[in-house]
Amino acid sequence: MLSVYKVLHFSGKHEFNQLVDYLARGVNNFEKSGADFAALTGITPHVVFDQLQAKVNLPLVSIPVALCDYAKEQHHERLALLGTAPTMSQHFVQDAFKNSGIIITVPQKSEQAYIGEKSKTN
Repeated sequence: MLSVYKVLHFSGKHEFNQLVDYLARGVNNFEKSGADFAALTGITPHVVFDQLQAKVNLPLVSIPVALCDYAKEQHHERLALLGTAPTMSQHFVQDAFKNSGIIITVPQKSEQAYIGEKSKTN
């Protein structure tokens, strides 16, 4: 079982190699149990999505890509991105929207710190 607290710890400290290794162990356990694919059910671990996909055999479902597809279907032109500090400060969500014509806005740095702190669960 994977812990969101470990994911937030590794992400918050920018320990991305450790995050990939941690998530890969979990995905590999799913594969051993017979899973055909895996999904990261939080957006924050997507900060290492490409590195993780390269390290595991199971295909992974990308929330940012699925979100972009949905936003295009709904004809959205601009979305606000709120979340953990790593989600707002990194560009992995915006990268999924790069060629979509949809604008992703994030709060200013000071607002990101406030929102990121409020998104933590102790």
